[in-house]
Amino acid sequence: MTGIRLGVDVGGSATKWVLLDETGAMLDAGSTPTPRAGPAAVIELVAELAAQSKEPTAIGVAVPGLVDTASGATLFIPNVGGDWAGFPFTERLAARTSTPATVINDGRAFALAELRQGAAKGLSEALFSWW
Repeated sequence: MTGIRLGVDVGGSATKWVLLDETGAMLDAGSTPTPRAGPAAVIELVAELAAQSKEPTAIGVAVPGLVDTASGATLFIPNVGGDWAGFPFTERLAARTSTPATVINDGRAFALAELRQGAAKGLSEALFSWW
């Protein structure tokens, strides 16, 4: 993938973010409190981060819950306030930022990041566990 990419991890208390260049090298990173007012407030936070991040060419958001990856809708987010059931997260974020966006479960994002950039880089198979 070419261009600058913004990765965002929405957690129950903190939202962490990273900015990557075309090679996957980290340009910047940070953390901010997670808004408790629901998905629209989280989209505004991500849009703010994107605006401050040299206008990324793609945005990826990891959330702690169930996601319909085909539609980009969140289904159930247990530890972030607001009504997330059926919220069209990807669609709304892409419209708000005019940038291609995706949403994924945070565990899957962790595994994908390790395969692409971390300890499992270069491997064809890996098993991930939190315990």
